[in-house]
Amino acid sequence: MSVTEYETQFTKLSKFALELVATEQKRKWQFIQGLNLEIQETLAALQINTFIETLDIAQRVENAKS
Repeated sequence: MSVTEYETQFTKLSKFALELVATEQKRKWQFIQGLNLEIQETLAALQINTFIETLDIAQRVENAKS
């Protein structure tokens, strides 16, 4: 599944688990946990503050690896 497809599913499903994504930080970390390990490792080395920034970087990493 691509990062874009994953983000779509993540956003849909997060509506049913609001306590898991109640803050920007929680939402960001829950999202990262569902990414493939290569992308997770790249994101772990970066200081990322927002979910949107996390999504943008994950998509760029995915594109760079394809």
